Amino acid sequence: MSNSFLAKIVGMDLANLYASTPGISGYKMEKEPLSLSGFSQAYYGDLLGNAQLLLLRQENRVLIVHYAGDASLKDHVEDFAKLFTQSYTPL
Repeated sequence: MSNSFLAKIVGMDLANLYASTPGISGYKMEKEPLSLSGFSQAYYGDLLGNAQLLLLRQENRVLIVHYAGDASLKDHVEDFAKLFTQSYTPL
């Protein structure tokens, strides 16, 4: 299975899971698609005041951020997007 295929499935499955079914804690998420240049998927989700989720997918790379706190992930989308411009050594 190629990395890009796996990333697409993981991204779509997580977005759909959090959008339409109760999560582990029993909360549903309000999913909001984000328009972000260079990304094939970008979603922000609010787990009804309990936590936030940010999902960014660019080709075969996926970033998923799950956060419970006072700051808004939506206000920092560009900061998370910058992580995709960094180079990493494969494991």
